[in-house]
Formats: sequence, structure tokens, C-alpha cells
Amino acid sequence: PGSTFKIVTFSAGIEEKVFSINETFNDPGFRMVGNARIKDWKAGGHGRQTFLEVIQNSCNPGFMEIGFRLGTEKLYNYIDAFGFGEKTGIDLLGESTGIVFNVDRVGPVELATSSFGQGNSTTPIQLTSAMSACINGGNLLKPFILKSMQNEIGDTIYETPVTIKRQVISKETSDIMRYALETVSALGTGRGAYAEGYLVGGKTGTAQKVGEDGHYMQGNY
Repeated sequence: PGSTFKIVTFSAGIEEKVFSINETFNDPGFRMVGNARIKDWKAGGHGRQTFLEVIQNSCNPGFMEIGFRLGTEKLYNYIDAFGFGEKTGIDLLGESTGIVFNVDRVGPVELATSSFGQGNSTTPIQLTSAMSACINGGNLLKPFILKSMQNEIGDTIYETPVTIKRQVISKETSDIMRYALETVSALGTGRGAYAEGYLVGGKTGTAQKVGEDGHYMQGNY
């Protein structure tokens, strides 16, 4: 999923109160995790910024910091709660579960990369469902294709009931996420989606493609 997955890490961090959006963080452009030097997407980094600017700038070291503050168990609890690694139950054939690390095999490097969207694999409908839960008040819903049917005189003859699978984050956290994601489009990497007169929220993401050898390819996104 690339950086689109950062909505999970950010909302988990807010819910667990491991940071506040106005707290500052310094990004030198990389983070050392053991012997691995994990770089930000921006050469030289973003310097000193608030955590609100961390999501606006899609700053990888900032998300690694949130991931390490949460720890493996808590982060992966939220990854599970948001529905990754399981079928959404949408009424289409052939749905995949995606691929999520076994938490027992997540070391410091895997925790770091998971926090900004690498390592785990998702389906588009999982990601859409997670984004919806992030901003709808915190509820993960069962997605469906057909909302309702009406007859020729306008009477509703069929309506799909809304099914809440579970509450993932609080309404208060969801309100903060809605605001934060709106600033991504107004001030951050998502400015291309900004529309005058509307409140547009979102999260950019650039996913590296995986080659036949199972490793990330260079220059293919």
C-alpha cells in the first residue's frame, strides 16, 4: 500500500496518545534501525516539523518514530483491527486476505517498514474500508456493492443493512484524522486533489513494485 497505509499508524498513535499533532519531530532524512539505514523519500529529510506536518509531508522517519513508540504488538493490533489480513466480506467472488507479517516474526526493521507501508500487502477494498473507518467516527463497516433497489413508483424494495464489524478508533481520534487528512490535501503532498470550496481529505502513496525475486524493484512504482 505504500504511504496510504500511514493512516493506520497515525490514527493508532493518536488513539494510544503516544504523540500529539503539535509535538515537534526532527527528520534528518533517515533513521538507523540496527545496521539498516532506512531513508526518507526526500533527500536530506524535512528537518524540524510538527507531527501534523509529518503526515502532510508523508515523512517516513516520522512514521517510524510513531511505530516504535507504539511497539510491535500495539501497531499490529491496529493493523488487524482495521481489517488487514482478513477478507472484508464484500459480496464479490475471489476476495483475497492480503498478506500481513506474522507478529512473532516482526523485528525492528519490519516494524519500521510496516509503519510507513512497506512489507505488508493489502487489497484495494481493505484500504478503502480502513480509510472509511478512519474518518467515519471510527467504525469498520462491511462493504457492499448494492445499496438499495426501487420499483417503478419509487418504493424501496431492497436495502442492504449497514453492518458495523467493530469500532477501531474513538470518534475523537476520527475527528482528528479527518482534520489531519484535510490538511494533507490543503497543505501537503496531496495538494493536487485540493478543490476550492470543498473540504477534500486524502493520503498520497507511492508503492514500490515487487520483482520476480520477491524484492522491491528500483525505479518501478
